[in-house]
Amino acid sequence: RSNGFSFHMDPSLKNIEENTKVMFNIIELLEQGSEQREVLIEILIDINAIKKCSDKDVKDGMFKKVAERINSLGGTISGSKELILLAQTALNIQVVQ
Repeated sequence: RSNGFSFHMDPSLKNIEENTKVMFNIIELLEQGSEQREVLIEILIDINAIKKCSDKDVKDGMFKKVAERINSLGGTISGSKELILLAQTALNIQVVQ
């Protein structure tokens, strides 16, 4: 039943919602206590380095290495899609100095 109101989510709010889901999925992976935890932590540290970098060319190279590492795991790590999305988000963050 309609209350006469329509809700259209702002694209930036949609991005926040998607990123929040990604973060919760990654947290769940870390909480599982699997052998993948160390690899996940290393990848997250690399993704954080991408976020902090202000040089676009360096960021691109860092992203490529992280994506290659995630892909090289060949599905042995859960949440590969979420990690790539998180890395893409970090790549698109503009660092202001």
